[in-house]
Amino acid sequence: MKRILWLNNHSCPKPGTIHIYNYNDLKADIMCYGLPDEIWFGHDLKDDMNGIECAKFVVEYCKKNDLDIPRYHTENILPVDADKIIHTLDCYHNLFIELHESSSYDCSFDSSYDPIEEYNKNKSIREKALCEFTKS
Repeated sequence: MKRILWLNNHSCPKPGTIHIYNYNDLKADIMCYGLPDEIWFGHDLKDDMNGIECAKFVVEYCKKNDLDIPRYHTENILPVDADKIIHTLDCYHNLFIELHESSSYDCSFDSSYDPIEEYNKNKSIREKALCEFTKS
């Protein structure tokens, strides 16, 4: 049976999912049972953390255990927050695939890499491209 985590404070989970209300519950669930088959990320949680912080935790867990990101979705979330979550998870997934395609490649992950920092650095490039696109 697939294990699916529903990470959101407000909306009702889809049938057959495990409802996770906050960052600490997500962390405890993954530390106890390992990565789920799927995660539905929301933004509003019962603590000060949010979906982005949860995505960062999932990436850190995957780095430490040399695992790929599980299947994921964003739900009831602002587009900018969804973009940050997707970017965080996609960056690690793409790096994981790249590192594991070649067996001679050093698979250690640079722990100083911060996908949110990279997202923010590239934000002006995306905004400029969007601005140019909307002008035409």
